[in-house]
Amino acid sequence: MNWFLGWIGASRANFRLLRFYSLVSLIGVVVVVAILTFVMHRAAVDRMIEHETRASMTLARVFANTLWAKHAAFVTDASALPTDQLRRRPEVASLRADVQSLVRGTNVVKVKLYNLDGLTVFSSDPAQIGESKRDNAGFRQARAGKPASELTFRKRFSAFNGEIANRNLLSPYIPVREAAAGEPVAVLEIYSDVTELVGRIEDERWRTSITVVVSLAVLYGFLFLIVRRAARTLQLKDRQLAQRLENVDQVNQKLSRANAFLEHTVAMQDRELRDALSEDLVGQGGGENDLNWSRAQRRAVK
Repeated sequence: MNWFLGWIGASRANFRLLRFYSLVSLIGVVVVVAILTFVMHRAAVDRMIEHETRASMTLARVFANTLWAKHAAFVTDASALPTDQLRRRPEVASLRADVQSLVRGTNVVKVKLYNLDGLTVFSSDPAQIGESKRDNAGFRQARAGKPASELTFRKRFSAFNGEIANRNLLSPYIPVREAAAGEPVAVLEIYSDVTELVGRIEDERWRTSITVVVSLAVLYGFLFLIVRRAARTLQLKDRQLAQRLENVDQVNQKLSRANAFLEHTVAMQDRELRDALSEDLVGQGGGENDLNWSRAQRRAVK
């Protein structure tokens, strides 16, 4: 860790402003672009799912208002029929014709109808009639009165008009109610082809990503120029400070040598003065007072 901080110039001993800014800002730009792209893409997908789920709820409302009374008895009693017999019932063909008429001109590619027991009473794919979805989380949620949607990608899918390939499908489970505020009487699973919408969202994500990258790159470049100028100013100040410190050091060295010279000179003069005083006192044969005076003079010199 210390090595990395030193390499990017973040250590206290070797702080490199330009390198530190460049690397940290680049990491920040990448993180911001990734987060913004993800959040905006997720928001767009959620809006699309919400819109298509509402469209499916409207379709379920139309089904309840126009077709439920006609097929209610068959859907309710279907659990008592064996699977093979259920698939051959004429009500299934009637349901198919009515549902196809209902979804004509929409992006709906498949419809499945479940009774409250989770039995698949009708499906655009006849092979799925008779299957149980009792334990399916989406079915259970719709049976409780709350729609549940799922967005999936299918390489192969059996639709009303045959098999389709490489499609993005939204398949909400929608409760069917006889009255707007009534309890669910059945559950519809409506598969909508949202490939075109998903493609638009992907295109918009790339456009948004490019716009964000360009915008942040311009900001990054502008701030880079400012930081580079600041770094150069700091380097100049550092060089000037270093030169001043060097000059101060040279002055200190000169002062130290001068002080040493002065100390040496004073010491030499002190020794010479003491020797001269001693010789004068001895030559004059001075008494005790003179000797004391000589000692006092020496102390004064010291």
